[in-house]
Amino acid sequence: LMVEELMIMFNSFVAEYLSNTEGIKMTLPIRLQDAPNPLQVSQLVKKHSDLISLSIHLSHHMSDYSQDALTPGNGEFLLLIEVWKQIVSAAYNMDSYKMVELIATDDIHPKLVHIAFEFRKLLTKSLVLRSNSNALSKVGHYSLQTSYYTWASSPIRRYIDIIVQRLLHSALCKKTGEYTETEIDVLCNDFSKKYSKASAYENKSNKIHLAIQLKSQVV
Repeated sequence: LMVEELMIMFNSFVAEYLSNTEGIKMTLPIRLQDAPNPLQVSQLVKKHSDLISLSIHLSHHMSDYSQDALTPGNGEFLLLIEVWKQIVSAAYNMDSYKMVELIATDDIHPKLVHIAFEFRKLLTKSLVLRSNSNALSKVGHYSLQTSYYTWASSPIRRYIDIIVQRLLHSALCKKTGEYTETEIDVLCNDFSKKYSKASAYENKSNKIHLAIQLKSQVV
C-alpha cells in the first residue's frame, strides 16, 4: 500500500512540475478523469442516504453533493462472521492498520458493496491527453483526488512512462522537450486505444478465472 501511495505521489508531482515547465508544458501526456455527473450522484445519495454515512470512502466523495442527506439510519449493519473475527483479532493484537482496512473496505460489507458498485458505475472513463491542450486536459484525476497526474513510475511496463521520463530529464537539464505537440497527440490517442483493449482483455480474463473457481466449488 505504501509503495502504491508513493507511486501516485511521484506521478502527481512529475505531472504538476512538467505541466508548468516552459518548453515542455504543452507536450506532456497526462492521465485524467472528470468528476461524475452531479445529478446522478445526488440521486444515489438520496437512494442510500441511511448507509452512505457509514462508509468513509463514499461519504468523502458524496458529501459535496448532498451534505444534509448523509444521515445514519436506524437499521442493522450486517457484518460477515469471518470479517468480524478478523476485526476482533486485529483489536486483540492492537493492529490498528488492519482494523482500519477491515472497517473501511466497503467491498467486504454486504450493506455497502452494492452502493460502492453503483458509485463506480457513475465514474467517467480515464483518458490520456496532451497537457494544456484543452479545458478537459485540466480537470485532474477524480478517483485519485489529484489536480495533476501522469505515468512516469514504470518505464519497464509502459512506453508512455519512457516518454515522460525523457521529458523530465529534459526539464531537469533545462532543455526543451524533444517531442512536438502533434507527436504527443498521436501517442496519447494510440496509447488510449491500446490501453482500452488491454483493460478489456484483463476484465474478460478475470471473469473466466472467477467462473472456473466457482465451477470447482462444491455446492
